[in-house]
Amino acid sequence: MLAMDTLGIGLIGCGQIARQRYLPQLRQQKGVRIAAVCTAHAESAREAAAKLSADVAWTTEVSALAANPNVQAVIVSSPHKYHARQAAAVLRAGKHVLVEKPMATNWQEARELIDAAAGSPCVAMILPYEHVAQLDAMLNCLKPDILGRIVAIDADFSGSGAPPGSEWKYSLAESGGGVLVAHAVYALDLIAGIMGPAQRVTAHANTLLLERHLPDGRKVKSDIEDNVVMTLEFATGQLATVRSCWAYPGRERRLTIQGTRRRLSMTLAGITLDPPRGNPGGGRAQPEAIPVGKESENIVEHFLRCIRTGTKPRANIEQAAHVTEQMMRAYDAARTGCAQNLETRFVPQTRLDSALFGPISI
Repeated sequence: MLAMDTLGIGLIGCGQIARQRYLPQLRQQKGVRIAAVCTAHAESAREAAAKLSADVAWTTEVSALAANPNVQAVIVSSPHKYHARQAAAVLRAGKHVLVEKPMATNWQEARELIDAAAGSPCVAMILPYEHVAQLDAMLNCLKPDILGRIVAIDADFSGSGAPPGSEWKYSLAESGGGVLVAHAVYALDLIAGIMGPAQRVTAHANTLLLERHLPDGRKVKSDIEDNVVMTLEFATGQLATVRSCWAYPGRERRLTIQGTRRRLSMTLAGITLDPPRGNPGGGRAQPEAIPVGKESENIVEHFLRCIRTGTKPRANIEQAAHVTEQMMRAYDAARTGCAQNLETRFVPQTRLDSALFGPISI
């Protein structure tokens, strides 16, 4: 058994994300150890455990890992379509859980996870937990005397495709969804953190590239949606447009918030605030660069702090549920050509001045 002051971590999925993100972050933490790993195949599970430590247990069954008395918290980084059911099983076993994005790839399984979290006292942290410092910097600028009233949001989170080694993401049968659940989710999560819940979604989606050329020279078929445009409608009248495409020559991450006085933009280069509308100085003033603080915690640090202090994660299940519903209803909208109403609601953790969303006066 583990010492009482040591938190035993179970890993579900030991692939690229676990190796590049979670294992390095876990090694930086005190008072934790990896107690068990779980993968779909016995050989890979045994190999992953052996690379970590001789006393790390391994299994191919999520139920066995969740029942392991040496495991108090679990990180789910398996392929997308397994996230919801695996996380729900962990919560029902009385263990804390950190779930990679997306929370789910269908709404029925998302509801199962929501219900499991509602009936559990354990921490459920649902990614994305990205751009936290950037979001905080933007929230500091979102004030009526700076921006005016928010009138529109536009986002483009795109790239050339799935990361190397993740070619399974091009198979709908293996991934459960394409660029929408893998990439657009970042933009949707940021917008939710600013605007709160949306009321309605429309969307268009298709497949541009039916064959993908991998860095190692191989070619694979692709049947996932790799080109999506969504429009979210909010109760206060604003529309947010989100584009996500996996056919760009490079990486694009842009979020623009248009106010009645100024425009706030986040790109890969940083955050800028345009000069006030009707610049009194005349001429073309340059956008103001907004300083972005250093991330105070990485993903694992935040998860562990929430467990130890009973703090609600910033990446919480209520917001994740709404973002997941947006994505699932976007698929419905793209398939049917009809706008889809959204039922879930949540309260953003940062409350903005209601005047940002009030009547327009220009």
